[in-house]
Amino acid sequence: AVIVGVAYAVIGLLVLLGAIMPGVGAKLLNVEDEAELRHERRKLLGSAAAMILSGAALFALQMASHDGSQGLERTAALLLVAAAVLTMIALSHGIRKAQDEYARRIGADSAATSFYATLFVFGGWAVLAHLGFTKMFTPLTFLAGALGMLLLSVFVVAGRQGMLSLTR
Repeated sequence: AVIVGVAYAVIGLLVLLGAIMPGVGAKLLNVEDEAELRHERRKLLGSAAAMILSGAALFALQMASHDGSQGLERTAALLLVAAAVLTMIALSHGIRKAQDEYARRIGADSAATSFYATLFVFGGWAVLAHLGFTKMFTPLTFLAGALGMLLLSVFVVAGRQGMLSLTR
């Protein structure tokens, strides 16, 4: 959960930096130029916040124990996660309304790819656990894995669409 949380938080912070400082962002992010960052600023700010909140939610869950005996108190963790999820839903709704059809299609393709990858990995794991070949995964492992699959799927779909460039 920590690794996926860090990935979400770092990506969110980089996108936030790019939205706030387009000159720096144009050098760090996979965008055409500063003008693109300025044009997409509203969506990028919402996306950055959602990414940071996703990372924070995973951290809160990682720091809380199921019985409340150590780390973050479980009610506090639940409230933090609930606030993060509700905020992400509101942000996602606003971002979706501002997206064009192509961006919506990329999002839908990423969600479908993530769903099938998550079903394959965790469904396969569940079958093996059911048959006694391995232990069942924990709820936090599933949550972190599903969020990790979503993040990976975004990059896979973007790469398939030719949207990722390793050179400038």
